Amino acid sequence: MATAINQVTEIEAHIAGWPPLRRWTVQEYHRMDDAGLFDPDERVELIEGVICKLSPKRTTHCVVV
Repeated sequence: MATAINQVTEIEAHIAGWPPLRRWTVQEYHRMDDAGLFDPDERVELIEGVICKLSPKRTTHCVVV
């Protein structure tokens, strides 16, 4: 089931004439990581098939974790 955010994104893409959003599987994501497509310092995460960049860890976060 798509979330409201995904639906808006896909509708906006359709209106703009962009091709449909291509969602990645967990297996594809892991293969990309194994192949070295992500920089070792790059913080990315797969969320509902979309590869998202994460914000950098700050000192407070590091201390709490």
